[in-house]
Amino acid sequence: MFNMSRQIDLHDHKREAILVAARAVFATGGLAATTIRAIAARAGYTPGAIYIYYPGRDAILADLLARSLGEAARAVKAAGGPAAAAHALHSHYAARPDEARLLFQLLPAAAPTPAGERQITGRLIALLTPFRDLGLADAAAITLLAQVLGLLLLDARLGTLRQDGPALLDRHLNHLLQTGFRE
Repeated sequence: MFNMSRQIDLHDHKREAILVAARAVFATGGLAATTIRAIAARAGYTPGAIYIYYPGRDAILADLLARSLGEAARAVKAAGGPAAAAHALHSHYAARPDEARLLFQLLPAAAPTPAGERQITGRLIALLTPFRDLGLADAAAITLLAQVLGLLLLDARLGTLRQDGPALLDRHLNHLLQTGFRE
């Protein structure tokens, strides 16, 4: 008789293998190359087997994005004050360029399912919560998140503009805190 716990573990293991494969395919070929066929080939599955675990490519990518946002939220929460939290978020994605690229390509679009949309929205709220817990008003927390993401988007170009992302972030944080964007 098959143990139910073992069956759940096997299901989770296979789902994780699909995510690892999708992350690798995305990292090497980008969004256009990240197809169910490519993910299945990388994971060692048939394309049809993928559909047992995910309804399609977009659901896999939404799961990858939600996981990435969750990891970023944990890094932000562990950081301490608003400045440390903002720098932790910047450092998190600066050290993971493939996740940053996934974030920038998927975040503007709606998730493919209502459940995926709730999952990503929940992770964004979790990402904002440490900033709120540190006393920043919602508008200030969202502004800070937008600035960090904007700096990440421009990181590759900031050097040619003779600018430094963390220094720009510090300047914004000082302004934000001096102007009283606190609750």
